[in-house]
This record gives sequence, C-alpha cells and structure tokens, in this order.
Amino acid sequence: MNWTLIPFTVGYLEAGDFTRLGKTCTSLKVNAPWYALWALIFGVICMILYLTDSGKQILTAGGGLEGVLIGLTLIAGLIWLSLTLGYGMVKIPIRFYSNSSLESRLNYFQYKVAYYDD
Repeated sequence: MNWTLIPFTVGYLEAGDFTRLGKTCTSLKVNAPWYALWALIFGVICMILYLTDSGKQILTAGGGLEGVLIGLTLIAGLIWLSLTLGYGMVKIPIRFYSNSSLESRLNYFQYKVAYYDD
C-alpha cells in the first residue's frame, strides 16, 4: 500500500491552493471518505440507541440523545488526545536526542550566521 495516498494526509496546510477557500475545498474533497465514514458510524450508533431496548435505557439514563452525544464526543476526544500525546511522547524525545549532537548544532548555527549575514 502506498502510504502517500491515504486520504487523511492532505489537510488545509498541505493543499496546493493559494486562497483560504481553495485550501478548504481541497481539504474537504480529499477528506470526504473520512467524513462519510464518521457519518455512517454516527448513524449506526443512533439507530442502535433508538431500536434496541438497552439503547433506549441508555438514552433515558443519559439525559436523552443530547446527553449521550455529549458523552460520545468526550470519549472520542479523549481517544484522539491519547493517540496524539502518545505520538508526541515518542517523537519529541527522539527529535531532542537527534538535535543534541554538537555537529548538528554547529551546522545550525553556521546556517543562522550565514542567514543573518546576508
């Protein structure tokens, strides 16, 4: 599988357009399969809640559909938070370690001196 073709890799900043509207439209077009998947999952969850007896109990105990949706968004947010923090907890120390060598720091400072000299 070619990992560069995953739809979620092109976002607002990576779009090749020059205007905000163009970047937004490109991002929406490229990420449309993900949005459709989330809408399908949302629809299935709502149908399960309305059609099953245990779903109806969850709705009444959770304060109706609004309370259950608030809980689901909190759960989704916490999952995304744990995924992104997990990534950062691995990548940040690796980047600090790779940038901590004297040679890389010397190259960086030489670049900065040449940049400011111009």
